[in-house]
Formats: sequence, structure tokens, C-alpha cells
Amino acid sequence: MSDHDHIESDITDNLPSVREGRSMLLFAFVLLVPVIGALGIGFYEKHSDDGPFLAGASHPLTAAADKVEDYSRLFPPQGNWRAQGVRIIDDETLVLDVELPSPKHATVISTRRPRIQYSYIKLACPPDEAGHKPLMNEGDRVVVSRRFQGKMVAEGACPPS
Repeated sequence: MSDHDHIESDITDNLPSVREGRSMLLFAFVLLVPVIGALGIGFYEKHSDDGPFLAGASHPLTAAADKVEDYSRLFPPQGNWRAQGVRIIDDETLVLDVELPSPKHATVISTRRPRIQYSYIKLACPPDEAGHKPLMNEGDRVVVSRRFQGKMVAEGACPPS
């Protein structure tokens, strides 16, 4: 074996194989894609006219939703109906999700005529004392969604005050 062959052998023995190179490239790609995506979303949020759009982002109704949720947790509707949370939909609607505690309540409400169902819905509407009204615009509204075991029983808008 010549010196040239010996040097070439030392160099090629220490180089990664093509298979190992592809694995490393794939590994680097898998790690970089989420990082680049997160950076792109951050850049878009900062420089977009649309504003933030990720969960937890600031929305004009967020403060009102927080007030309704806090009030409903401190003072559960009808004492034992559990407020599950408040969602913002259509940029102008707060939806208060209320879980009914028993199948009896769900049956009574679901078997009534719509007018009577609405009277049950109004019982869960947050009062003005919740502090959400000053934080809402004229076209904004609160909707109560009554649920039992995750299934909707009745839903309706709270009357404007």
C-alpha cells in the first residue's frame, strides 16, 4: 500500500457515509422546520394589519369574556349549574358554556317549547354587575349554551339590557 493509498484511506474512513449524511440532513430538516415556522408566524403577527391571531392573543372582547367567566365561576347560574368557560366567536359574540348537573335538568329544558327554553337560558345570563357591559360594543352580545355531558341542550342570546 502506497503512502497515497494510506492517506486516502484515512480520509475516507473518517468521512460519514452517504446514508449517514442523508440521516443527518433529515434530522436537521425536522428540527429546523418548526423553528422557521414559529419565526415566520411571529414576524407575520408583528407586521400584519390583521393583528395577532394565535390562541391567547388579545381580542377586543377578551376583557369582557374574562369578566363574564370570573363572575360565573364566583356566582354559578342557579347555584349548581357549572360555567365551563367563555368563548369568543364571530368577533362580536361571547358564548358562556354552562354544564347542567343532572339529566333531569337537561330533560326538563330540552322538552320545553322554545319560548320556555329561552326563559331557562335567561337564568344563566350574566347580570350587569358582572362588569362586562362597558367593555362591549353596541353590536356585541352574550349567548348562553346549555350543555349536558358535552351535548347542547339549548342555546340562546341574552337580552340586551
